[in-house]
Amino acid sequence: MDASSGIEAGLETAVGLARSVGHPACFVIDKCDRENADPSSALDALRAAFGTKIAPLQLAIGAADAFSGYVDLVHRKAWRFDGRTEVEIPIPNELAGEVALALHQLRAIWDRHDPAEHHLADATLRLALALANRQPGVDGTAEAARAAADRRARIRPVLAYVDDHCRERFTLGDVSELVHVSPSRVRHVFKDVTGVSFKEYVTQVRVAEAKRLLLGTDLSVAEIARSVSYTNLHQFYKVFHRACAMSPGEYRRYYTPAGGEVVPVPAR
Repeated sequence: MDASSGIEAGLETAVGLARSVGHPACFVIDKCDRENADPSSALDALRAAFGTKIAPLQLAIGAADAFSGYVDLVHRKAWRFDGRTEVEIPIPNELAGEVALALHQLRAIWDRHDPAEHHLADATLRLALALANRQPGVDGTAEAARAAADRRARIRPVLAYVDDHCRERFTLGDVSELVHVSPSRVRHVFKDVTGVSFKEYVTQVRVAEAKRLLLGTDLSVAEIARSVSYTNLHQFYKVFHRACAMSPGEYRRYYTPAGGEVVPVPAR
């Protein structure tokens, strides 16, 4: 995924194919040195499109012209680019906020008790705990990083709420009460961080859940529409086709594994 341009055509199809046969997905965010590149926002966009279970294994140091290296969360080391080589450096203090957020996310992963995910959490929890308690630097770059991290921290509970309650009916006002911020502020910060509106994100999550049900259950399209909070079947077809360029039935036929075997989906 290009850190400067967001999710491109074909990525959703590739992820859908992988999930239809029960394979996990690994995302690579590249071109972090391009103008307007923002690796952190790119990660948030991936989570907005494909679910909040996505967890980082590396964190970029800087972005665009300031991109200078990365933090390897698995091996608990930081590296700075020096020509064609990489030089190990201390983990920058200004990334403490980012790692603290990763800690929160990884804790949520651990609490789900999914053995397939524990290798992500086990590799990063100790590093995140240590860095979250460090005192950040006081330079302008650190201040900007903390401000960006604060915006993402405000939005992550919103992302998690939508993901967990996508089968229910709720409003922006309901979610704003969760984070104790006005609906207009949530709307503004949400668009700033994710690149999509709150309404668009809710639609994406509900369509993603409908896809999982189409491939992992034998429920009818009408039952699936009701399961993701659509009472108007025509509206569900319209939204689904706009997102996937095919009807729900066509999607089920196209992505069902050879032999017609249904891949069970985990209960939400």
